[in-house]
Amino acid sequence: MVGKTTISRVIAARLQYGLISTDDIGAGIAAVTDPLSHPTFHYMENFDYREYYIARNNSELILDINNQHQELWPALLKLFENHSTWDSETIIEGWALRPSYVSKLTVDISGIFLLSEDSLIEKRIRANDFSVGSSGPEKMIQNYLERSLL
Repeated sequence: MVGKTTISRVIAARLQYGLISTDDIGAGIAAVTDPLSHPTFHYMENFDYREYYIARNNSELILDINNQHQELWPALLKLFENHSTWDSETIIEGWALRPSYVSKLTVDISGIFLLSEDSLIEKRIRANDFSVGSSGPEKMIQNYLERSLL
C-alpha cells in the first residue's frame, strides 16, 4: 500500500520498459501447483481473503507471508538472472523484493525501495474497499494494517 505498483507502472510506461510484478509470479506459481506440493502459495486456500485476515492472528499472518516470500525467492533469482542478459530494460516490482534478499544479488541490476510513514499506509488501507463484504471490516483492516507495518 505504499504505491509500488502505481509508481512502477508510470515509470515503465514513460521509459517504455517491461514490467513484472512479484505478485503475478506468485499467483502464476499458485495456478500450477496445489496445497500439498506448495502450501506456502496456497495459505488462503480455505478462506475468502477477507476472512483470512480476520481469522488469523498477526503472528500467523507474518509467518504466512514470510514463508511465501522465502519460497518465491528462487524463482525471482532466476528471473533476475534471465533478464540481466536481455537487451531490454524491465522493472520488477513487489514487496517480496526485500532489501535483505536484493542486497545479495550478483547480477547487474539497480534497486529502488519505497518507504512511507505508517500513517500513509494506514490511510491507503482505510481508503481501499477490499474489506467490503467481510464479517468484520474493522478487524480485517486492523490485522492487515498490523501485518503490513511489520
